[in-house]
Order: sequence, then structure tokens, then C-alpha cells
Amino acid sequence: MTVLKKKALSLALALSLALGAAAPFTQTGSIFEKTDIVSQAADVKVAVPKFTDYSATNSSVTLKWKKVSGATGYRLYKCTNGVETDLVTIRKNVNTYTISKLKAGTNYTFKIRAYVKGKAKNNWSAKSTAINTITVPAKNGFKITSVKTSGNDTKVTVKWDKVKCTGYLLYVYDCHQKEWVRAANVRGMNNTGFVFDTNVRAAGGKCPITYVAWGVYGYQFALRPYTTDRNNRHTWYSPSYKQTEPYYDINTLTSYYGSEYELLSKLLPKNKISKAPGYYYTYITSKDAKTGKITSTKSKSYVSDASKKAYDAFAKKHFGKNWTDAQKVVYMLNWINKNSTYDTEYKANAGGYLANVLTQRLGQCDSYNGAIAEMLTYLGYKDVYLQGMTNSVRKSGQHFRTEMKIGKKTYSFEVGNMGKYEGWLWLFEEYDEVPLSK
Repeated sequence: MTVLKKKALSLALALSLALGAAAPFTQTGSIFEKTDIVSQAADVKVAVPKFTDYSATNSSVTLKWKKVSGATGYRLYKCTNGVETDLVTIRKNVNTYTISKLKAGTNYTFKIRAYVKGKAKNNWSAKSTAINTITVPAKNGFKITSVKTSGNDTKVTVKWDKVKCTGYLLYVYDCHQKEWVRAANVRGMNNTGFVFDTNVRAAGGKCPITYVAWGVYGYQFALRPYTTDRNNRHTWYSPSYKQTEPYYDINTLTSYYGSEYELLSKLLPKNKISKAPGYYYTYITSKDAKTGKITSTKSKSYVSDASKKAYDAFAKKHFGKNWTDAQKVVYMLNWINKNSTYDTEYKANAGGYLANVLTQRLGQCDSYNGAIAEMLTYLGYKDVYLQGMTNSVRKSGQHFRTEMKIGKKTYSFEVGNMGKYEGWLWLFEEYDEVPLSK
């Protein structure tokens, strides 16, 4: 090679090296070509994440999505009235995130996008399709406020507190089957009352409520607010509020017991006196097996402080301000009959007959009927007594019954229970099964 050719080749090589700083070249079978190398600043296409589901509490929402392969992290957005705001940047490749400090029973909409970290900048996907969520209604702060009957006790009006939700499930207690049955599905947050006919299937109810058609069994309700999101993906339920006491309508009770109540209303005032003795007599009556003579041992019985306290609390909660004593007695007898359990294990020890049945809801015939004797004595009535009849004078077994002498006649009160053993009850009748010896 001549000197001139060597110089020309050296010059060409030098020029190519100088130009390589601006644009890389490579040597191929021909002369020189530009390489196809992507710079670090170029965009990387990132897949759009897709929401798969969510769960909720009354103060949080947990979002779930399909993880994007190779993603560095994600950013969540909250959408309110068409405005999207940054919520949080998640700096790892996960597929779930919990958003806390939210309001109960409230709709929330979210979007998400993924990113891949680069040297010069992060590469982002487009934003996902929005997911509509809703939180669970409040756990508490609501209750059933009133229950009223009408239409000869066939229609019941129930009212409750408003809570932020989609609707309310209303339940009634079946005292015979010992279970709660759904009475209605009341849709709409602002619908805080419902009237249903006890003989007609209500909207969202599972069956007619004919088994509580008589108010003597009482109406006991439960309320459960719920929320449903805009896409009907999920329905969430708050814990139920349950009435602890059935509602008994006094007009229904007095109508149901009819002639007995009329007789009680007429005769009871005759035995109320301004200076009541404050005690009643308890008789234990037996029959001599040889002579057949009936005799009774007699003792004074006083109303205990525990029973007075229990009665006062019960009256404040259950009785109307202008009720007569006859109405109070009707209510008490019916309440004991429906709400006490037969004390087979002798656990009743609250300090008095009234205390046993009102606070422990336990007793036997002495507690059930003794409670009425204590109540009448506490209200200021005379000639009240509790008669205990032994096996010797009563073929069906030992028994206690409350009685009252009005003039020359004896009237009795009798109440059993609705627990394990089906109860029995008469309100007020002229009846003296075993006359007391004088």
C-alpha cells in the first residue's frame, strides 16, 4: 500500500470515531450503518391495571386489582363529582390496598394506574376504569323509636332513626318458633317508618306475620340497615338493632281480656284505701288425711325493697302516665305470662317475688302469683293474700294463687308462664278453689 493510501484510510477511521460520539455506527459487510439502540429517555409502554373486587367496613375500603407484570408501583385516585385527585402512591408491585378513615354508608369511586421506574423519568400507564364502592352502614347510633298498633291490632306502625344507607331490613320475632323473621325490605335512606298488615306479605318480607296477629303476644322488632354499591356488586349489612322488650298495646290487652277486665275495673277500686297496711297474708292450706279437716297457717308477708325497686323501674318503662291500676294489673299479668321462664332449677333469688320475675324472669307459681300479691299491696290495696295449697287438698299438686276478698266474695288472679311449659292465665274471676278455714 502506498503512503498516500495509508494516510487516506487513517483519516477515514479518525473521522468515523469522531462522529460516533453523536451517533453510534457499526461496520457490516458494506461500509458503515447506524445501530437501532433505544436511549434511556425513551417511553416504555405500561399495561393498565384492572380492578377485580373490593371489600369494605364502616370506615374503610380494601381495593383489589390484577397485578401488572414488571410494574414498580401504582397510584390511586379518588373521583368526586368528576374531579380526580391523587390519593396515594404505592411504591411496590402489590395487588391490594386499604383506604381508611372513610365515612360509614358512603359511596366512593376510585381509579388506578401503574408505573415503571426509569433513569430519567417514570413511565406511567393510562388510568384504569373506575370502580364504584360503598362502605358498610354505621355499627350503632340508631334504634327503633316507636311501635303502634291500629285496625283492631292488625296493622303495626314501626318507626326508627335515620342512618346513612341504601335501605333497611325489618324483622319481627316469632315467639312460637323462637326465631326472627324478615317482615319487610324498606328501600331508601329517608324512609324511616313502615306500616304493614299482619295478614299480608310485605315487600321484601318472607312470609305473612299472621302468628303475631294478637297483640297479647307482643310485637318485638329488629332493624338492620344495609348498603348496595352503584353496580350492585356488593351489599353490606350493619349489625342488627334488636328491641329487648316486646311492645304490648294496652287497648288490645283490655279488649282481649274483655269481661274479666271490666269486672276488675269495677271492683278493684273498692279495696284501695288511703292507709294501706303494707303487707299481705300468706296462707299454707292443708287437709288432715284422717278427719278431712282443712286448716291453714297464716303469716304476714311484706314487699321487699328489691321488689319495690324492680316494680318502679318496670312501671317507668312500660306503663302509661294515666293508666288505671286495673290496666297495670292486666299488663303485668300478661307480661309475666309471656316473658318468664319456669324455674326448674330454683335459681330465682333476686330478693322478692316481683324482683324474681321482673329482673331474672324466673319463677314458679309462688313467684308468678306472689308478684301480683306484692304489686297490689304496693299499690295500696287491702284484703290481698297468697294462698298455697298443698298436695293434700289439691289433687293436681301443690300450687299458689293470689286472691282478694271484696265484700263477701273471693276473686282470684292466676298466671302461668310461656317458657318450657305452655302458660295459662286468667285475669280476675270469682273463684275460691279451697276456702280458707276461719
